[in-house]
Amino acid sequence: MSDAFQCNIVNTEGALFSGMVTRAIIPGIEGEIGVVAGHSPLLTRLKSGVVRLRLAESEDKRLEDTIFFVAGGFVEVVPNCTTILADKAQRADHIDEAAAQAAKQHAQQLLAHHHQDLDYARALAQLAEAMARLQAVSELRRKLQRG
Repeated sequence: MSDAFQCNIVNTEGALFSGMVTRAIIPGIEGEIGVVAGHSPLLTRLKSGVVRLRLAESEDKRLEDTIFFVAGGFVEVVPNCTTILADKAQRADHIDEAAAQAAKQHAQQLLAHHHQDLDYARALAQLAEAMARLQAVSELRRKLQRG
């Protein structure tokens, strides 16, 4: 059995990633899911978080791990393919850190000064999404510093 498997990340705008990986760490609704080749079949919801992929064939050590932000949707795992169908997904290197920080502050302000017509669940989801984007940027920065 090969130690690599196909991984696809798709958001509402189309395919974001398709390639061979040796490992995927995915934020499932009940916790992080580690996927390797031959993983048992699985279908679960995603939560806002960071997807970490270890690329199967990368000459450059700095490019070996690829980091994405995801929010909402599902992940389907079958023995030789993992597909992430995300409501929102973005490569970590394409995230606008200042906008994510502003979104986090806005959600925190809504929650701190809530009023009767505040959709509390939506504000919490916005905060989780902003924090996940910032986590993706932070992990990418650490990866690049390690070189």
